[in-house]
Amino acid sequence: MQNLAKALRPGDTIGIIAPASPPRSEERIEKSVRYFEKLGYRVELGKHLRDSHGYLAGSDKNRVSDLHSMFRAKNVKAIFYHRGGFGSIRLLDKIDYDLIRQNPKIIVGYSDATSLFVALYKKAGLRSCFFGPMPGVDL
Repeated sequence: MQNLAKALRPGDTIGIIAPASPPRSEERIEKSVRYFEKLGYRVELGKHLRDSHGYLAGSDKNRVSDLHSMFRAKNVKAIFYHRGGFGSIRLLDKIDYDLIRQNPKIIVGYSDATSLFVALYKKAGLRSCFFGPMPGVDL
């Protein structure tokens, strides 16, 4: 079975998470929020977005927790990687693919997001993974 998320519309909520490297600064997080709000979206930040553990944005447990929380949240319609880097591959064996299969969402990022996107497609049938701008880098 292949899952495709619904289109994103103004007024919808966008979640921002850091499954790989941590945000470079609080200012980049704030600019990301303002950017999406200016476009008419609401923004929800991952609980562990600001975590840092060496070169990673927190522990594997907390990074996958944010991913799961965003897929679980009924109000969140799209999920954006804040930035790439390294670390998503460490989450692949910890992901609840049934949760994602039952709650298809748009997910956007690039670079390190590739491993996650391939796994979400292969194991959850998610067809709404998009290579696109990351708020902490491109917006």
